[in-house]
Amino acid sequence: MSTNTTAPDVTAETDVAAGESPTVFAELETPQQRADRLSRIGTGPVWVITAIVLDAVSILLFAFIGGRAHAADPSFLHVLEVAWPFLLSAFVGWVWAHAWRRPLDLSHTAAPIWLFTLVGGVLLRGLTLHGVAFGFVIVTGTVLAVFMFGWRAVLRSFARRSAGWRR
Repeated sequence: MSTNTTAPDVTAETDVAAGESPTVFAELETPQQRADRLSRIGTGPVWVITAIVLDAVSILLFAFIGGRAHAADPSFLHVLEVAWPFLLSAFVGWVWAHAWRRPLDLSHTAAPIWLFTLVGGVLLRGLTLHGVAFGFVIVTGTVLAVFMFGWRAVLRSFARRSAGWRR
């Protein structure tokens, strides 16, 4: 009969003796690794498509609510007539911000898209002889900011939580 005379793993015993499991140190990540992992949250093709759709829905919802508030024609064609300058401007904002890289980012993605959508949409609306009042610009900027930053903040929060739970 042979007996196993190999020495026990001292580090595992020391870790366990200290009240920690032997795998704790393998799970620790450096601050840079954590920052890199968190920066990748909400990226990828599914998030890009989701972001494009939700930005378009935000603009269409803004146009629909505005039309209903002013008792305008509630048809989808009228909503598109109001929304197209903002949709086109949002597209330009997406391209300028390279939004497909980090579609949920608030400062590097949402802010430029919102700014392009507001300024470009108002300018295109003014050029197409629909008129632009100062109150319209304030309401448009506020509503689009709430919609475009809001959905990103909510989804980003869920994405971060789910990423943390998976670790």
